[in-house]
Amino acid sequence: MNIITVRGCRSKWIVSGDSGSVKPNRIKPIIGAVIHHTATFSDQSCINWFTNPINKNASAHYLVGLQGKIWQFVQEDERAWHAGKSQIEINGVIYSSWNEFSLGYELTGDGNEVPYTDYQYESLAWLLSRAVEKYGITREFIVGHEQICPERKTDPGIHFDWERLFKIGRAHV
Repeated sequence: MNIITVRGCRSKWIVSGDSGSVKPNRIKPIIGAVIHHTATFSDQSCINWFTNPINKNASAHYLVGLQGKIWQFVQEDERAWHAGKSQIEINGVIYSSWNEFSLGYELTGDGNEVPYTDYQYESLAWLLSRAVEKYGITREFIVGHEQICPERKTDPGIHFDWERLFKIGRAHV
């Protein structure tokens, strides 16, 4: 599969809080992956938003389009703004601030309205397989945005089929 690199997406943390402190752009060791949806049905609308200079607080590492096409906006060793205030307990340990240690994967569409395409599952499974092999990400650390931000996010949505994802190819972890 091919990955199209898109330039111009905001990945750097500039200023944080009242102190004006600068946060590091580099991500901590990667241990997780977060699945999102764009809530739009156009690949181009997501690309336009992520590359728009007005957008100062949203980005992701990857977008998987309706036809399975893959775009990369942020390098894997850089922090993307995809998870926001986030937290989940896994195996008795609380993991917060998922932007710091996870990769963000956007799927074109809205998983609360319609199912994702076969192409999207195939491409996402391929991308996740690469991350599992490269970083040792385990199944419990592949989560939906709704799992780490349950009070404010609903993606990837009710139509996202987790078991299907994990059964495809090497994404079964």
